[in-house]
Amino acid sequence: SEESAALMAAGAAGRALMSRARGMRAAGETWLPKFPAEDAQAYKARLASSFLFNGFRKTVKDMAGRVFDKPVRVVEGAAVEAYIGNVDLAKSDLSVFARAVFEAALSGPGISYILADAPRREGVVTQAQAEAQNLRPYLVHLRAEDVIGWQYETINNAPVLTQLRIRETLTRKDPRDEFKQAKVDQVRVMDVTDAGVRVRKYQKQSDAHKWGLAEEPFLTGLPRITLTPVALEPSGFMMSEPPLEDLADLNIAHWQSSSDQRNILHHARVPVMFASGHDESESGPLVIKAGQIVSSGDPQ
Repeated sequence: SEESAALMAAGAAGRALMSRARGMRAAGETWLPKFPAEDAQAYKARLASSFLFNGFRKTVKDMAGRVFDKPVRVVEGAAVEAYIGNVDLAKSDLSVFARAVFEAALSGPGISYILADAPRREGVVTQAQAEAQNLRPYLVHLRAEDVIGWQYETINNAPVLTQLRIRETLTRKDPRDEFKQAKVDQVRVMDVTDAGVRVRKYQKQSDAHKWGLAEEPFLTGLPRITLTPVALEPSGFMMSEPPLEDLADLNIAHWQSSSDQRNILHHARVPVMFASGHDESESGPLVIKAGQIVSSGDPQ
């Protein structure tokens, strides 16, 4: 959606800086423009010799450290108390999970999302079977890049989420190679219907431009989509402004200026030589790196 695209554009600079110097180099001309008349080989050399002072990433880590200086606690006897040691079924406790959500929002467009989910239950399942198979609620951290669209309605004077579209990547065993894993792009669509929340899963087909249902739609049994936005600077429903946008711009300006400085030093440290009376037809061209020799065929 346009709103999702706006969030990703707003958080692009911060995301690139969080990926360190290698991520900035991989982005190439996005954050380090090529000079006019600079050929591809020269730009590649300049990009490889550019280094990042990452004040942005340090600030994000320091701020998150202050917020989560002490572990997150829940009220004793709360219904979720039994789950806080492993809130996402991936061995993350509540403090680790919450810090990841906060850092993702702070370093990007200012928002992340928490989805309360649960495995599907087929038929009648006893309490003992549910515990043995880990069939219990868990939390899913969705970054702004994962939520690609939504719809909402105003009900009782408040916005209510009626549709959510989530981008996912599934990892499966590659049927052609036992030592490799294949990745499948999927979009999960959740709609609020009269019968409850309906889930549809679309996967990319062999034709990269076509998507199709991966399985039959099913109902979750819930009356609403259990998604909570974590917005640090809210700017609308499911929207936020990036809190550290100015710092990200300043850090990128330093990245570009530092690259210019190193590039200038590289050339300034090599003397510019001049040859008089040199005939290239007799001994061939003279080239000295960096740059090259300046010559004239006129001895005078």
